[in-house]
Amino acid sequence: MRNPIPYFIHKTLLGFVLLFLPVLASAQQSSYEKAFEYYKDKPLPPKLTRMIGADLPDFSATTLDGEKIELSKLKGKVVVLNFWFIACAPCRLEMPGLNKLVEQFKGEEVEFISIARESEQALRDKFFKEHEFKFKTISDIEQKVHRKLLGLQGYPTTIIIDKEGKIRLMTIGGKIDEDEATKDIQTNIAPLIAAFLK
Repeated sequence: MRNPIPYFIHKTLLGFVLLFLPVLASAQQSSYEKAFEYYKDKPLPPKLTRMIGADLPDFSATTLDGEKIELSKLKGKVVVLNFWFIACAPCRLEMPGLNKLVEQFKGEEVEFISIARESEQALRDKFFKEHEFKFKTISDIEQKVHRKLLGLQGYPTTIIIDKEGKIRLMTIGGKIDEDEATKDIQTNIAPLIAAFLK
Protein backbone atom coordinates (compact mmCIF):
# COMPACT_ATOMS: atom_id res chain seq x y z
CA MET A 1 0.00 0.00 0.00
CA ARG A 2 1.34 3.41 -1.00
CA ASN A 3 2.30 5.75 1.84
CA PRO A 4 -0.07 8.76 1.43
CA ILE A 5 2.26 11.28 3.15
CA PRO A 6 5.01 11.49 0.50
CA TYR A 7 2.37 11.60 -2.25
CA PHE A 8 0.57 14.45 -0.47
CA ILE A 9 3.83 16.38 -0.04
CA HIS A 10 4.72 15.83 -3.69
CA LYS A 11 1.29 17.02 -4.83
CA THR A 12 1.44 20.10 -2.57
CA LEU A 13 4.92 21.06 -3.78
CA LEU A 14 3.86 20.63 -7.39
CA GLY A 15 0.87 22.88 -6.72
CA PHE A 16 3.10 25.61 -5.28
CA VAL A 17 5.48 25.41 -8.26
CA LEU A 18 2.63 25.70 -10.76
CA LEU A 19 1.09 28.54 -8.76
CA PHE A 20 4.27 30.61 -8.50
CA LEU A 21 5.82 29.75 -11.90
CA PRO A 22 4.39 32.89 -13.60
CA VAL A 23 5.64 35.01 -10.67
CA LEU A 24 9.12 33.51 -10.93
CA ALA A 25 9.17 34.08 -14.70
CA SER A 26 8.07 37.68 -14.21
CA ALA A 27 10.78 38.24 -11.60
CA GLN A 28 13.38 37.15 -14.17
CA GLN A 29 12.23 39.79 -16.66
CA SER A 30 14.57 42.73 -16.98
CA SER A 31 13.35 46.22 -16.16
CA TYR A 32 13.50 46.93 -19.90
CA GLU A 33 11.26 43.97 -20.75
CA LYS A 34 8.77 44.92 -18.05
CA ALA A 35 8.62 48.53 -19.28
CA PHE A 36 8.36 47.50 -22.92
CA GLU A 37 5.54 45.04 -22.15
CA TYR A 38 3.20 48.06 -21.96
CA TYR A 39 3.72 48.76 -25.67
CA LYS A 40 3.01 45.22 -26.81
CA ASP A 41 0.37 45.23 -29.57
CA LYS A 42 0.07 49.03 -29.38
CA PRO A 43 1.17 51.63 -31.93
CA LEU A 44 4.49 53.04 -30.76
CA PRO A 45 4.30 56.76 -29.84
CA PRO A 46 7.15 59.17 -30.76
CA LYS A 47 8.34 59.13 -27.13
CA LEU A 48 8.33 55.87 -25.19
CA THR A 49 7.90 57.44 -21.76
CA ARG A 50 7.34 54.10 -20.00
CA MET A 51 10.95 53.21 -20.78
CA ILE A 52 12.35 56.02 -18.63
CA GLY A 53 14.35 54.55 -15.75
CA ALA A 54 14.69 51.08 -17.28
CA ASP A 55 18.07 49.47 -17.90
CA LEU A 56 18.84 49.00 -21.58
CA PRO A 57 19.80 45.36 -22.25
CA ASP A 58 23.55 44.92 -22.42
CA PHE A 59 25.16 44.29 -25.80
CA SER A 60 28.62 44.06 -27.26
CA ALA A 61 29.66 44.78 -30.83
CA THR A 62 32.56 46.10 -32.88
CA THR A 63 32.51 49.44 -34.69
CA LEU A 64 33.56 49.95 -38.30
CA ASP A 65 36.87 51.25 -36.92
CA GLY A 66 37.48 48.04 -34.99
CA GLU A 67 36.62 49.35 -31.51
CA LYS A 68 34.90 46.84 -29.22
CA ILE A 69 31.83 48.39 -27.60
CA GLU A 70 30.31 46.80 -24.49
CA LEU A 71 27.39 48.79 -23.13
CA SER A 72 27.79 47.63 -19.51
CA LYS A 73 31.37 48.94 -19.49
CA LEU A 74 30.22 52.44 -20.43
CA LYS A 75 28.67 53.12 -17.03
CA GLY A 76 29.98 56.42 -15.71
CA LYS A 77 29.38 58.01 -19.11
CA VAL A 78 26.29 59.37 -20.81
CA VAL A 79 25.54 57.23 -23.88
CA VAL A 80 23.63 58.39 -26.95
CA LEU A 81 22.48 55.58 -29.24
CA ASN A 82 21.04 56.15 -32.70
CA PHE A 83 19.38 53.33 -34.68
CA TRP A 84 19.04 53.93 -38.42
CA PHE A 85 19.32 52.55 -41.95
CA ILE A 86 20.51 54.07 -45.23
CA ALA A 87 17.15 54.26 -47.04
CA CYS A 88 15.54 56.08 -44.09
CA ALA A 89 15.27 59.75 -45.16
CA PRO A 90 14.58 61.13 -41.63
CA CYS A 91 17.63 59.18 -40.42
CA ARG A 92 19.87 60.93 -42.95
CA LEU A 93 18.29 64.36 -42.37
CA GLU A 94 19.10 64.32 -38.65
CA MET A 95 22.76 63.38 -39.12
CA PRO A 96 24.03 67.00 -39.41
CA GLY A 97 22.25 67.82 -36.13
CA LEU A 98 23.67 64.70 -34.48
CA ASN A 99 27.14 65.60 -35.77
CA LYS A 100 26.71 69.00 -34.10
CA LEU A 101 26.06 67.20 -30.79
CA VAL A 102 29.36 65.34 -31.10
CA GLU A 103 31.16 68.65 -31.58
CA GLN A 104 29.28 70.31 -28.69
CA PHE A 105 30.22 67.63 -26.20
CA LYS A 106 33.74 66.94 -27.43
CA GLY A 107 35.98 66.06 -24.49
CA GLU A 108 33.01 65.32 -22.21
CA GLU A 109 32.07 61.94 -20.73
CA VAL A 110 29.67 61.10 -23.59
CA GLU A 111 29.72 58.18 -26.03
CA PHE A 112 27.91 58.64 -29.35
CA ILE A 113 27.14 55.29 -30.99
CA SER A 114 25.08 54.52 -34.07
CA ILE A 115 23.68 51.10 -34.94
CA ALA A 116 22.89 50.63 -38.64
CA ARG A 117 21.06 47.76 -40.30
CA GLU A 118 23.45 47.63 -43.27
CA SER A 119 26.59 45.62 -43.93
CA GLU A 120 30.03 47.05 -43.21
CA GLN A 121 30.70 47.23 -46.94
CA ALA A 122 27.53 49.20 -47.69
CA LEU A 123 28.34 51.62 -44.88
CA ARG A 124 32.07 52.06 -45.35
CA ASP A 125 32.45 51.74 -49.13
CA LYS A 126 29.27 53.51 -50.19
CA PHE A 127 27.34 55.60 -47.68
CA PHE A 128 30.20 57.12 -45.66
CA LYS A 129 32.07 58.11 -48.81
CA GLU A 130 29.31 60.63 -49.48
CA HIS A 131 27.86 61.34 -46.01
CA GLU A 132 29.56 62.33 -42.77
CA PHE A 133 28.36 60.80 -39.52
CA LYS A 134 30.57 61.40 -36.49
CA PHE A 135 29.01 58.71 -34.28
CA LYS A 136 30.94 55.48 -33.76
CA THR A 137 29.05 53.14 -36.08
CA ILE A 138 28.17 49.47 -35.63
CA SER A 139 26.95 47.31 -38.51
CA ASP A 140 24.01 45.28 -37.19
CA ILE A 141 23.01 43.52 -40.41
CA GLU A 142 22.24 40.33 -38.47
CA GLN A 143 19.96 42.35 -36.14
CA LYS A 144 21.71 41.08 -32.98
CA VAL A 145 21.44 44.40 -31.13
CA HIS A 146 17.94 45.03 -32.49
CA ARG A 147 16.77 41.66 -31.15
CA LYS A 148 18.06 42.66 -27.70
CA LEU A 149 15.54 45.51 -27.93
CA LEU A 150 12.66 43.06 -28.50
CA GLY A 151 12.40 43.81 -32.20
CA LEU A 152 11.93 47.57 -31.89
CA GLN A 153 11.37 48.67 -35.49
CA GLY A 154 10.87 52.45 -35.52
CA TYR A 155 13.47 54.60 -37.29
CA PRO A 156 15.32 56.63 -36.44
CA THR A 157 15.34 55.64 -32.78
CA THR A 158 17.44 57.71 -30.38
CA ILE A 159 18.14 56.61 -26.82
CA ILE A 160 19.92 58.57 -24.10
CA ILE A 161 21.34 56.54 -21.22
CA ASP A 162 22.60 58.22 -18.04
CA LYS A 163 25.80 57.42 -16.15
CA GLU A 164 24.01 54.74 -14.13
CA GLY A 165 22.91 52.91 -17.28
CA LYS A 166 19.26 54.05 -17.06
CA ILE A 167 17.22 55.13 -20.07
CA ARG A 168 16.40 58.84 -19.88
CA LEU A 169 15.00 59.35 -23.37
CA MET A 170 13.72 57.02 -26.09
CA THR A 171 12.30 58.64 -29.21
CA ILE A 172 11.11 57.05 -32.43
CA GLY A 173 10.77 58.78 -35.79
CA GLY A 174 12.24 61.96 -37.18
CA LYS A 175 11.64 65.13 -39.11
CA ILE A 176 11.39 65.45 -42.89
CA ASP A 177 13.34 68.72 -42.92
CA GLU A 178 17.02 69.02 -41.98
CA ASP A 179 16.69 72.37 -40.21
CA GLU A 180 13.71 71.10 -38.20
CA ALA A 181 15.62 67.96 -37.29
CA THR A 182 18.60 70.00 -36.06
CA LYS A 183 16.32 72.32 -34.08
CA ASP A 184 14.57 69.34 -32.46
CA ILE A 185 17.92 67.82 -31.45
CA GLN A 186 19.10 71.09 -29.93
CA THR A 187 15.81 71.58 -28.07
CA ASN A 188 15.20 68.06 -26.77
CA ILE A 189 18.45 66.10 -26.78
CA ALA A 190 21.34 68.54 -26.13
CA PRO A 191 19.89 69.86 -22.82
CA LEU A 192 19.32 66.31 -21.56
CA ILE A 193 22.90 65.31 -22.28
CA ALA A 194 24.16 68.41 -20.48
CA ALA A 195 21.88 67.71 -17.50
CA PHE A 196 23.04 64.12 -17.08
CA LEU A 197 26.70 65.08 -17.32
CA LYS A 198 26.39 67.03 -14.05
